[in-house]
Amino acid sequence: MRRLFLFLCIISAVCFSLQQAFAASYSVDPSKIRVVVPSPGSSSGSIKVLNRSNQPLIVKAYMEDWLYSSDQIGVKVFYPANTTAYSCANWVSFSPPEVVLPARGSAQVNYVINVPAGIEGGRYAVMFFEAMLAEGLSGDAGVDTVGAGTALKLRLGSIFCVEIKDKVKRSAELGKFEVSPGKRKEKFVLTASYKNTGNADIITSSSFHIMDKAGKIVGRGILADSYTLPGDTATFKGVWTEALPAGTYSLVITMDLGKAMQEIKGSKSRGPIVTKEAEIQIGENGQLLNAGEFK
Repeated sequence: MRRLFLFLCIISAVCFSLQQAFAASYSVDPSKIRVVVPSPGSSSGSIKVLNRSNQPLIVKAYMEDWLYSSDQIGVKVFYPANTTAYSCANWVSFSPPEVVLPARGSAQVNYVINVPAGIEGGRYAVMFFEAMLAEGLSGDAGVDTVGAGTALKLRLGSIFCVEIKDKVKRSAELGKFEVSPGKRKEKFVLTASYKNTGNADIITSSSFHIMDKAGKIVGRGILADSYTLPGDTATFKGVWTEALPAGTYSLVITMDLGKAMQEIKGSKSRGPIVTKEAEIQIGENGQLLNAGEFK
């Protein structure tokens, strides 16, 4: 039994090493495409697939849907094409659907996004590029040791975010905002939540600052970014670790709901901006005594 367990561990380690080597053997560029398109209207472009290995790769392209995972930190969960509420997978046509990349070579996959009439907000999909390394097609770092009759497959994706021109609304319903005592080196912890009530994805860029009674800023910090699609709820937090003199302070949180707009080529837009303020009291030993509600 011990020998079998050891054998399985070795096989798992080898497979993981092969996957890591395979993952480094090709890439796609761009990995994310965010465009603004009228409804009806179209947008076109291309994606470059690069083979870094010393042997040819078979690469197949296909569309799927995606949603953010429930922790809302940007991790995506993938679903069959055209099965989610905000899918645009059926809007995207592309060519060629399959290519054989020569060693150290590249190929271009062209796409067209055709937006039908009567659409508002944002729509989302992913174009996956699944590379196959089968018997007789070896790669770097020992990938040719894959056994006969087996095939190692790995996929990389280009995320599609399509925003309908003049029809996108980014808004949030603010939920619970809390300031609580921290642990160990944390003086206090800021926790915030919101629900995406708009019709497009929201990537927040949030920060906070602390002001004394004279209006002087005595501290600044960052809140973790969060990622939501319409209807999603996200919770994010930040920490303050520096000591503050005893007294009463204003804690101001600023949320930029439009960070996603920075991904649009040539765009200088931002916002909308949401600002909340609360009063906090610090004790003689630097501890948080009280935190009022955000207004």
